[in-house]
Amino acid sequence: PLEVSPNLKGVPVGTNDNGLVVGVKENLNNSESFVVWNTLPYYGDADADGVLNYLELYEELFVFIGCSPLRTDILVQNIWIRMWDQQQSSIISTQLANTEMQRLLVFFLKGLHSNIDGSQGMSLHMDNGPDSQANPLDTSILWSEHSIA
Repeated sequence: PLEVSPNLKGVPVGTNDNGLVVGVKENLNNSESFVVWNTLPYYGDADADGVLNYLELYEELFVFIGCSPLRTDILVQNIWIRMWDQQQSSIISTQLANTEMQRLLVFFLKGLHSNIDGSQGMSLHMDNGPDSQANPLDTSILWSEHSIA
């Protein structure tokens, strides 16, 4: 049996019966509940998405946008510009509209891909500007000052 007590975000607190280190992460709302992952937090890439477990558990930006070592995460930066259209006498933008973003997020979330945690789909984290959704599983999380798009 594994004992887990509240710790600071991302602090390993012990091992499970298989000898894997357990990472503990505070929920985003800072409540008393915790998420426990049976994975190696410092080495490897348990979900094979190209993002190391360590980054998904402990690096501030990856934690903020909701990356998980047990669910496939896809990180995309949408490079867009605003420019003046002389013919239309207006500013045009190549930024994806919110409806297009939502269609992409839902497409990946409802995909047939199976994850280690038993969930289906992939988490698409697309930086489409400061006002775009950063965590596909939580619509309240926006890129805000973390955006580089």
